[in-house]
Amino acid sequence: MRMLLLIFSLTVAVIAAEMDAPVLVNLGPKSNGVGTSWQIALNACVGLANLNSPSSVYSLGTSDVSLDYIWLSELDGFVPAKEDTSIFFKTCFADYAKGYVLYDYATQKALIPNVLTYAAVAGAIPINKAVVDDFELGDMELVQDLTHYPQRGGWRGMGALEVTEKMWEEYKGDTTGLCMMNPGYQFNNGTVLHPPLNNDPDPNLVDFIFSRRLFTMYLPNQCNPAFPRQHAVMSTIATENEWPKPIPVYGYDDTDPVLGGDMFEAETNCVEEGNMGQVATKGVNNLAYWGGKVEEDGDLQLQQNDEKDLVYDPNKTYVALVVGDGDNINMLKGRNYVWWQARRRRCAEKGVADDLRCFPLVWTISSQLVELHPRLLQYYYEGAKETGKDYFILPPSGSLYSYPSMMSDSVQEEYARTIVSDFAALDTRCSVHWEWFYSWGGEKGALATYFPRFSAVAGPGDALGFFLTNVPYPIPIEQFDSSEDFKIIAPSPDSRALVLFKPHVWRGTDTSNAERVLDPAYSSPARMADKINGLPPGSVTHIYLTSDGGATIDSVYNLVVELGEEVMIVSAGQLVDIALQKAGV
Repeated sequence: MRMLLLIFSLTVAVIAAEMDAPVLVNLGPKSNGVGTSWQIALNACVGLANLNSPSSVYSLGTSDVSLDYIWLSELDGFVPAKEDTSIFFKTCFADYAKGYVLYDYATQKALIPNVLTYAAVAGAIPINKAVVDDFELGDMELVQDLTHYPQRGGWRGMGALEVTEKMWEEYKGDTTGLCMMNPGYQFNNGTVLHPPLNNDPDPNLVDFIFSRRLFTMYLPNQCNPAFPRQHAVMSTIATENEWPKPIPVYGYDDTDPVLGGDMFEAETNCVEEGNMGQVATKGVNNLAYWGGKVEEDGDLQLQQNDEKDLVYDPNKTYVALVVGDGDNINMLKGRNYVWWQARRRRCAEKGVADDLRCFPLVWTISSQLVELHPRLLQYYYEGAKETGKDYFILPPSGSLYSYPSMMSDSVQEEYARTIVSDFAALDTRCSVHWEWFYSWGGEKGALATYFPRFSAVAGPGDALGFFLTNVPYPIPIEQFDSSEDFKIIAPSPDSRALVLFKPHVWRGTDTSNAERVLDPAYSSPARMADKINGLPPGSVTHIYLTSDGGATIDSVYNLVVELGEEVMIVSAGQLVDIALQKAGV
């Protein structure tokens, strides 16, 4: 960074010097039972405080608090002393909360998402009745005791399905969006359809839920048509609302895990209308704090590094290295920070050839950061200026983790417009794109309906690039011939061309079990390099890297060392332009 990041840090420090440091509270390490209920109450206070006084209270989360300290220092210029949490509770009760809501954590754990909705709408703090005496409530009003029977306004004896129905009927107009929060269902023990409630909810996102008044819910089979009542409630919620379409769904939906993945995590295939997409925010604290910077900082002016014009050489192999998982906000503030520091060190190494230490590297990054965490987005863009070789594109599938071909025509068109707008905001023209294996072809498939919409809504300009991944990823997209690296959609000479790159997934280096040994997506860097080196001359391709199979930033560097002289690493935009040259478009 040196100079550019120094300027950014100094600017932040000047702003910080003119402001009071935020109150710092500690949620404590990951807990269970009573401890989790206490964390929920505390983070609800954090959300209400930041709602009433933007960016005034900052929390240390339940996992890596060192990163919470780093981000507060790097992005806001503050290193405040730890505040006594009991003092903050008193301030919250006196100045921010409109009362409190009682529930029983032990017997009503499945209802905690509903409790959060109820309390957030009321502007009240949810308190576990078993430990209510530990709080100095003073004269704060009891809004409702949910441990009572329904005749007295409580939920005693009611299940999550019934309560969700009731909450939607009464409070749908008082919420601003949708959030999925698993209250503790354990899906990984073979009881997928009827999971036990053995775990505890993650309290880190509670501040955001309260600052946005999100309708928070979780039914273990809400997306599964085999459970018609749960599915009907989910369909009703997805359709009978005034929220933007497609609906951004915060948190994470880990219902119905199948073949090592979560069937409905992208949300688009959860209901027939296909009008939802995920913003993966499970485990992310302080979004209420950082969201308060949007108005303070004004419009972001993000600018990519220059992409040098290249001339296609049929004797070379062109490849873009794309770092995945940028749709996951928790990874952007966690894993990516670690990888980013390693990348900076590598690029600054002395005595190493330029093409081995600081080659072009493409990172996926969520456009949701514009509203959720603008300073994190700015941090990465400013850092890229230091290396001069880092670039950013949208993650799967654009503005939301979603399967766009499943959306209705009107939602598809609106979503395409949103992505084009996000392209402009992030100064990019490329995105990763995922679809289920059966959704690419046919009259209603992505190739025939969704992608051509961009030519209509984007207007004239440089070609757009989409890096495709099939779901499940081992299945090839049958619409691509074995010899094809990409397809081009260009409805007319005057319209924006699209380049769709055939999937090439690298999920990691861990081949510790037999299944992965046989899966080419799990490869050592040397083995992956052999594959690239063995491509026909003139190939134009990419590698989409995710870390769920053990890959690290070092894996990328170990790959590059093994590539042949005929292989040229390029940015995403350069790959698009080279593809057009190869095709003669």
